[in-house]
Amino acid sequence: MRIGTAHRMAWGDIFRPIFHDKTGKHVSSNMIDKTEIERAITAETATILGIDDSDVTPHTKLESLGIDSIRLVELLIFIEKQYGIRLMDAGLDRNSLRDASSLAASVAAALEKKNMSGEG
Repeated sequence: MRIGTAHRMAWGDIFRPIFHDKTGKHVSSNMIDKTEIERAITAETATILGIDDSDVTPHTKLESLGIDSIRLVELLIFIEKQYGIRLMDAGLDRNSLRDASSLAASVAAALEKKNMSGEG
């Protein structure tokens, strides 16, 4: 992967659980990488909307992409399944849904909370 080049993430990259590294080893909560979460969210957003990955950055407003409520629910379901969390239990609010970066911050916080509580 070259920096600054648009690319499609492989399914394995998108669906790898956040608490495991590429070799499958468990990683600690302090290794939760918001950038990786952003990458997964932006890639899935592009897939759901049928647009090129390069059209979605972590700071692209979801509203400006024309995401409707049904597609937003698809994205939230993807996140919940991918990371094994319940976003509504994580205090998700309107500001969390502003862009991929805000959503990734909420996901990282929920993962941290989940890991600290020993759930997963």
